[in-house]
Amino acid sequence: MKITLSLFILITSLHAEQASEDTRDLFAENNFSQWWTKQKKHSGKWTAKKGIISRGSERTGGLTSKVKPLNFELSFEWNIAKGGNSGIKYRGGLEYQLLDDERHIRGKTSHSSAASLYNIIPPNEHKILKAAGQWNTGRIIANGNHLEHWLNGSKVLEVKIHSKEWNKGLQNSKYKDQAGFGTKASSLHLQDHGANIHFRKVHLRLLLPTQKAKTQESKPAKRPKNLPTHHGRAN
Repeated sequence: MKITLSLFILITSLHAEQASEDTRDLFAENNFSQWWTKQKKHSGKWTAKKGIISRGSERTGGLTSKVKPLNFELSFEWNIAKGGNSGIKYRGGLEYQLLDDERHIRGKTSHSSAASLYNIIPPNEHKILKAAGQWNTGRIIANGNHLEHWLNGSKVLEVKIHSKEWNKGLQNSKYKDQAGFGTKASSLHLQDHGANIHFRKVHLRLLLPTQKAKTQESKPAKRPKNLPTHHGRAN
């Protein structure tokens, strides 16, 4: 009896650990079954074809995930039109900024440039952004009070909620009066700011409270040939 009970506990533990390691493709079926919009229909304005999710020519509102993660890793690839502005929101308002830094006015300010924690924390000197119309890779880690933003293989932002850096950035932002900002589980949101934007390989991995994110190389990525030197940071 003891052996059977021990075996059951072991199997249950293994299943729980395996579940925490699972990565979910949020567009696995090339459809929007894991998402919704305010219009509750897409009418061809957002499309999912051959693994690429595209916002169409008409403004229809962003995509909101049905899952509401608190601790997670989100990896994705994104491609934005010239002059475009978009973002991925998480935890009720935190935003990974998606932007054409070179042409959009928000790219002139580091706190609102691509890969920033919008309006709160700017990306660091490791940031290398590909030109509009090219595919960039992104990654968000939210694990307890620990937040990271990655861009094209480099960690460009790391901050702890309630740290001095966080408190200063939050106090100078439009979110300063929102109690508990960034600490609550919520849906993910792919914004529609009027720009044509494409996503692919949008993969979500839920984390347990004590579980570490998968490590990745955090050294500066090699600069592709013929890539402009614009980093989207204020001088």
